[in-house]
Amino acid sequence: MKLKCNYCDPKNVKSIDSETDDFIRDNDTKKYYHTDCYMLHLKTRKRLTDEEIETRVSERVAYREQEIREMIDKNNFFQWLMNYYDAALPSYFYMKVQSIRTGKHELVKDPVNYETLLDIYQHMESYLNKIAAKKQMSVSSRMNYDLAVVIGNMGDYRRYKAKQLTANVEAMEIETRLEDGKIVQEIHRQRREKNKRANEFDITDVMDELLL
Repeated sequence: MKLKCNYCDPKNVKSIDSETDDFIRDNDTKKYYHTDCYMLHLKTRKRLTDEEIETRVSERVAYREQEIREMIDKNNFFQWLMNYYDAALPSYFYMKVQSIRTGKHELVKDPVNYETLLDIYQHMESYLNKIAAKKQMSVSSRMNYDLAVVIGNMGDYRRYKAKQLTANVEAMEIETRLEDGKIVQEIHRQRREKNKRANEFDITDVMDELLL
C-alpha cells in the first residue's frame, strides 16, 4: 500500500511503500512520514533536541510495530475462520468480534486480542465440530453459536494458559539447575550406586534359586 509522506511528498504523490519502506505514523496528527523525514520534521519544525527526537521516534516505531502485529493477527484470525467455515463472514459477525476485541461485548470483561481468539478456536476445533455434527444449523447460525461457546470458555482458557505458564517457568528453573550441574551429578551418583548394587554377590539370590 502506498502512503503519503507529510514531509517530502508534494501534492498527489505517495512515495511510502508500506511493505518495504521504513516509515512512521504520527499518533497526534495521524499522518505518515519516512522515518528519516520524521526525524527532520521533529528537528526543523518542532525544534526538538536529538535526545527528544530519539525518544519520540522509538515510541512511534514501537507503536507502528504493534499496529502491524495487530493487523497480521487480525488477518490470520479471519482467514482461519473463513477456511474453517468455508464461507465469507457476515458483517454483523465482524462487529461482534470487534466488540470482543475492544472489551465492549457484554460477555467479556477485558479486551481479547485476535491471537488469543484464534488460539481458543484452534484448541476447541474438534469440540465445535462434534457439536455441529449433532445440531442442524446454517453456517451463519453456527458462526454465532461457536463464538458464544468460545466466549463462554474464556475463563477456562485463561486458567489453562496460567497453568501452562507456571509449568514453563518450572521447566526453565529445572533446566537452569541442570546447567549448574547439580542434578546431573546426582543422577550420575545414583546410577553408580545402582550399578554397584547390581554387581554385588548376594547369597540369598542363590538360595532362592536352589529352593525353586
